[in-house]
Amino acid sequence: MKSATRAVVAKERTNLTTIAELIVDILHITTRIFLQPGNLDWSRDVQGLILSGQSYGSIVTTFMGGYLANRYSAKLVIGGGMGGLVVLTLISPIVAELSPYLFFAVQILKGGTGVS
Repeated sequence: MKSATRAVVAKERTNLTTIAELIVDILHITTRIFLQPGNLDWSRDVQGLILSGQSYGSIVTTFMGGYLANRYSAKLVIGGGMGGLVVLTLISPIVAELSPYLFFAVQILKGGTGVS
């Protein structure tokens, strides 16, 4: 009986080792994909501006979202916000290639969809 238990424990350890190795492989692949140097050569100031864009948009729309949800419907406001966020996220890579300042405007709009 003890040898059967040892075999089960050994098999579970092998499965855990295989899963851990799989997770490590996925992390390595993901790191290689996302940490490749890109072709957008933006200064630190422009990068900071772009990163702050969503915050600017969310500051403006926080109170407006509550008003719209109260006046119309929370479902409508949340659905519109999520739909807008999906569209803006899909066009973001294209806009980023065109202009960092246009991309900043898209980031502000994405923050503005934060009413949801």
